[in-house]
Amino acid sequence: MLIAEELLEKLKNAEPDVSIIQTYWNNSNLENKFQELELKSKDENFWKNPNQAEILKELSNIKHQREKYLYIVNTYKDLPELIELFSQDQEELEKIKQDTHKLIKEMLSFKASLLLNEPEDKSNCFLNINSGAGGTESQDWAHMLLRMYVRFCEREDFTVTIMDYQQAEEAGIKSATLFIKGKNAYGILKGERGIHRLVRISPFDSNK
Repeated sequence: MLIAEELLEKLKNAEPDVSIIQTYWNNSNLENKFQELELKSKDENFWKNPNQAEILKELSNIKHQREKYLYIVNTYKDLPELIELFSQDQEELEKIKQDTHKLIKEMLSFKASLLLNEPEDKSNCFLNINSGAGGTESQDWAHMLLRMYVRFCEREDFTVTIMDYQQAEEAGIKSATLFIKGKNAYGILKGERGIHRLVRISPFDSNK
């Protein structure tokens, strides 16, 4: 019963996020836009339309967003009923727990996508890391950043290609350039600019 109560509490805490997502969808007119483009794409003369490529691309983007929206809303509605139904079944509750975690992850992803409304946000991007001044310490830190960004991109299902890699003499890297390909790659990473600092006792300090 403890698992059931925990899951219900998680869903209750997620209610404000669901409300934000529903408000956005209702105010965005995307449902009407989807129906309009869907109807247009099924027209028998559609393939004569010189703008068919742009229309299909826009339709695909809205369709993907619509599928995520419907998944979030419908799953959020269904999960409490499933929790009540299987409140004494630990095996089923474990499955519902996984579904709940997936729902929350999808909600956070969808909310983030609402902020990425600039045309360039959907683009791929290059990410350049330079160790700068600081010798071995900063070169080691640059390598840590490289590993962090690669792991983050893998978690986001981005494709990462290392275009340039300059190994440092003692440890770490002098610089690296990544090409990152994926939905909203630029929008998600565009804030990663400027100087990233690390404060620690250096393992390369001979006087420590």
